[in-house]
Amino acid sequence: GYRKVPNTDCYVRRGYYAAYFTNYRAQFETELRECVNSCGGEDTPCDVILSGASQGAANAVVASMALFEEYDPYVFTLGGPRTFLPTSPFQKDKEVCQHVNREKQYHFVLTDSFKKVYDPTPYYYALWAKNVGQEVLFDGEGNFNHQGVEETYLQKDGRDPTSLSIHTRWNYNVK
Repeated sequence: GYRKVPNTDCYVRRGYYAAYFTNYRAQFETELRECVNSCGGEDTPCDVILSGASQGAANAVVASMALFEEYDPYVFTLGGPRTFLPTSPFQKDKEVCQHVNREKQYHFVLTDSFKKVYDPTPYYYALWAKNVGQEVLFDGEGNFNHQGVEETYLQKDGRDPTSLSIHTRWNYNVK
């Protein structure tokens, strides 16, 4: 199922909602405000950058929606799953989620240039869920292939061939 992110028009997968909206959220947001206020001043505020790998990537996307009005943060995810529902669960034919800046969302999809396979995690089907922004293919050897800004960067059928071993391997062994 899905939960609506407070003060937004966005719905996210229930488990990722629960991962961000915990007892620690208030402390995190207080410390984030203190950090931002201390680094740039009112005239030149600092950018907020959220990142995560795998399920942590989904948590970063949810946080970016919750913090959108205040910071419009950058998001860098590594092997993240589809996280949010762009429509209302009650009106599937109209996109309503406006609390995502496609220009500031970078989703790194792990690849292996030797085996020529892709991480399947970002492409797993999740009942209309998706991510938007910029897809970047990354092979762990320092090679990046930017795919551009897309309304929905995930191809419906994903990329072939895939191997789940890439998801686990690059999470722990990126050079």
